[in-house]
Amino acid sequence: MVIEILFKELTGYNPYPFQLQVSQEILKNEKFVITAPTGSGKTWMSVIPFVYAKENNILFADRMFYVLPQRTLVTAVANAIKSILEKRNLKVTVQMGGQNEDPYFEGDVIVTTIDQILAAYLGLSYGTSRNASNIAPGALLGSYIVLDEFHLLEADKSLATYIDMMNFLSLFVRTCMMTATATEKYLDAISSKIKGKYQVVSGQDIVHLQTSMNAVRKREVICCDIPIDAEVILKQHKDRTLVVVNTVKKVQALYNELIEKIKESGFDIEVICLHARFLKEDRDTLELKIKDCLKRNSKKEIIVIANQVVEVGLDISASVLISDLCPANALIQRIGRCERYGEFIGKVFVYAINNHLPYDKDLVNRTGDYLKEQTPLFMTAIEELEMVETVHANREEKLLNSLSFSKIRELVEKTQNEGKRSSIKNLIRDIDNIQVIIHPKPWELDLLKKPEYFSIPYSTLLNYLRNIEQPNKHVFYPEFPNDSQSKYSKEVHWHPLEDINNIHNYLFVSLSPNIASYSKEIGFSLDKGEFISKETLSEIEKRQRFSYKKETYMEHAMEVRKKIRNSDDKYNVATSQFAQILNCNSDFVDELAELVGGLHDAGKLIKKNVLVSQKWQKEIIGDKTKEYLAHTDFDPSNLYHLQKEKEKEFKRAHHAAEGACAVRPILELQTKSLQLEKEIAAQIILSMYTTIKRHHGAYTKKMEEYCLIEDAPKVIEKSLKGLLENEAPLIMEVGPSKATIYEKVAVSAADKQKLGWLLYWYFSRRLRLADQLSQQEKL
Repeated sequence: MVIEILFKELTGYNPYPFQLQVSQEILKNEKFVITAPTGSGKTWMSVIPFVYAKENNILFADRMFYVLPQRTLVTAVANAIKSILEKRNLKVTVQMGGQNEDPYFEGDVIVTTIDQILAAYLGLSYGTSRNASNIAPGALLGSYIVLDEFHLLEADKSLATYIDMMNFLSLFVRTCMMTATATEKYLDAISSKIKGKYQVVSGQDIVHLQTSMNAVRKREVICCDIPIDAEVILKQHKDRTLVVVNTVKKVQALYNELIEKIKESGFDIEVICLHARFLKEDRDTLELKIKDCLKRNSKKEIIVIANQVVEVGLDISASVLISDLCPANALIQRIGRCERYGEFIGKVFVYAINNHLPYDKDLVNRTGDYLKEQTPLFMTAIEELEMVETVHANREEKLLNSLSFSKIRELVEKTQNEGKRSSIKNLIRDIDNIQVIIHPKPWELDLLKKPEYFSIPYSTLLNYLRNIEQPNKHVFYPEFPNDSQSKYSKEVHWHPLEDINNIHNYLFVSLSPNIASYSKEIGFSLDKGEFISKETLSEIEKRQRFSYKKETYMEHAMEVRKKIRNSDDKYNVATSQFAQILNCNSDFVDELAELVGGLHDAGKLIKKNVLVSQKWQKEIIGDKTKEYLAHTDFDPSNLYHLQKEKEKEFKRAHHAAEGACAVRPILELQTKSLQLEKEIAAQIILSMYTTIKRHHGAYTKKMEEYCLIEDAPKVIEKSLKGLLENEAPLIMEVGPSKATIYEKVAVSAADKQKLGWLLYWYFSRRLRLADQLSQQEKL
C-alpha cells in the first residue's frame, strides 16, 4: 500500500506534503526531531510510519510507544487513535498513574507518560512491583518511541534521561521527538546529542496549506499593561471566552470575583474554572462540559477560567483568549486554543502580571518586551515561530549543552543496578508536592480505604500556614509502622505538626476544615470550609496471590519453552538486531531465549524442594506422586493451604539463584557454538545466568547452599530435547562459602557490559511473560 492511501484511510484526508515527507523520513531515519506549529497534524504524521511498516511487513519496530509529558494528553491521544488502529488489528493500550492497564507494555501501541517509560528504563517500573520491574524494560528493545510536546520536559532531568536512553539503546530503538514550540538551535542540540536528524516545518509551509484550504489560523494579539480582573474579562468577553492565568490561586480569585460581578450586573453568563486541584470525577465532568461548550461551531456562551491545564490536551476553540503574560512557548500553546479552525480571526489579549512565578523571570520579561514592541499584530504560524525563535534564542540549548551526560549515565547505571527510587527526583522529576486530606479527626479514617486527597506544592502550604494561628491544632501528620511513608498502612498514629518548617519531612498530612476546603466549583482551596474527605473504597483492596496447579518439572519446562517460541513474532526487530551484533541468524537468538526458558526452574530439582513438593501433594492434596514437580496444587483462598504453607516442614529452599548456578555449564556449552570473542561470549552467558537468577525478583542477590537430586542431569537433558544434544553438564552442589561468592555474580548496566545487560532485559521479558502465561492457562 502507498503511504498516501494509508494516510487517507486513517485520517479521512490527504496528507499535507510536509506530513508525507516527515513520515517517509521517519521510516528512513532511526532518530528524528521535528517542530511543527500547533494543529499541523503531528500525531498521525508520527503514527502512520509504524502502521505502514506493520502492514507491509517492513522490519521497522516491534511495538510503538506514544509518550507524553502529562496524563491529560495521554487520554486525549489514546481517544484519538484507539478505535481507528484497533480496526486494523493493532492493540492500543494506556499506561499511566490511575490507569494501570498495561504495566508490562504488551500492546502494539502503548500510549503512556514520560514518567512511566523512564521509570521502566531505570528499572523502577511504576506499574509493577519492584520484583517484577525487569519485565517492562525489554519492551523498549526493537521499539519506535514518539515523544510529543518535549518542550514541557525539564532539560536537566527527564529530557536528559530520555537522551541517555536513546544513546544507551542506540542500536535498538527508533524515536521521533516532536513539539510546536522549540527553536531550531534547540532541535539541533538535541538531534546532535542523539545522533539524529531534525526538521523545522516552517510557518510559511503551514500558512500556505491553510490558505489553500481557506482556513488560515490568524489571531489579533494585543498586549495590555494592566493585570487581569473581572472587569477586564467582561469588557473583552465575546461569546466563548477562555481566560488562562499562571496560578491556581489566581484562577480561583478571578472566578469568585467574576461570579460576584456577573450577579451585580444581572448578566446571564456561565462561568467555569479548571485546574489540577479537583477530585478526578469532578475534573472529568468539568472537562467534558468545557469541550462541549468550546467545540467547533458551538453557539453556547461561556467564560472558562483556567491555568496551564488547558495549554495542551483539550481540543477546544474559544473566540477570545485572555492570558497572563508567560514565556513565548507557553503563550503559543494558549493561542492555539483560540479560533483553531481558521474560520474567524481570533482575539488574543495578553495582560501584565505582578509575579513571574512559576516561570523564569528573564523569559517572561523577554516575552513581554517582544510583545510590547510587536503588538498589535496579526499572528499566524509564521509569527508564532518568529516569536519563539526570538524569545527563546540560545536558552534551552545552552542548558542542554552545559549538562554532563557522563554523570547522568553514571547515575542511570547506578539506579539500574541498585533499583533505588531516590534517583527519580534527579532523573525524572523532583516531585515538590505534598498530598493532603481534609478532616477534623483523621484518626477516624481507615487509610486502607483510600480517602479523597489533593496534591499541592509544599511552598504553597507552608506560606499559608505561616499566617495561621496555632497550626498544630489544624495540621496532623501520620506516623507509619517502620517509619514507612505509605499512606495505605494499617497501624497509623497521628500527631499534631508542632513546627511547620518540618512539613517537608512528610509526604502526607491532614488539614482541618477550619483551614482547608473543597467545592465542585473552585476545587481545593486554603480557607475555611465544610468539606471532609470521604473513604473511596467500601472494602479494603487485598493483595491477590497466584493459584497454582500441579505441574511436573518436565511439563513446565516444555510449556515455557513453547510459550517463548510462540512469541517470536513479537520480537522480530529486537531479535534481528541482536543477531546482527552476534553475527548469527535470528533463530539462534530465539533458541537462546528458549534455552533460558527450559532451564529457569532447575532449582526445583534441589533435593529439599523435590521432597517438600511431593510431601505437600501427598499430605495436603492427597496425591501420592513420585514425580519431580515444578508446581504443586495451591489455592490462596483455602485457609488450610495458607496455614500449612507457613509450617517449617513445607518450607521450600530458594531455587532461582541456585538454579542459575547449577546450569551455568550448559549456558557456557551452548554459547561456545557461536565462536565469539571471549568478552562477548562472557556477556551472553552472564545475561542468561542473571535472567534465571532473577526470574522471581529483579534485584535478587541472596544464594544458599544446595544439592541437586541424582537424576537432575537426565531430567534436564530430557527437558531440553531439541536444544541440547549431550548429557547436561551441571554444578550438582555448592557449599556455603561458594554460595557467598556466587551471590555477587550478575550482569551489570555498565557500558562495558551493555550487550549483556540488554540481552538480560530481552531474556527476562520473554521468560517471565511466558512463565506467567503457562500457569494462567492452567487455572
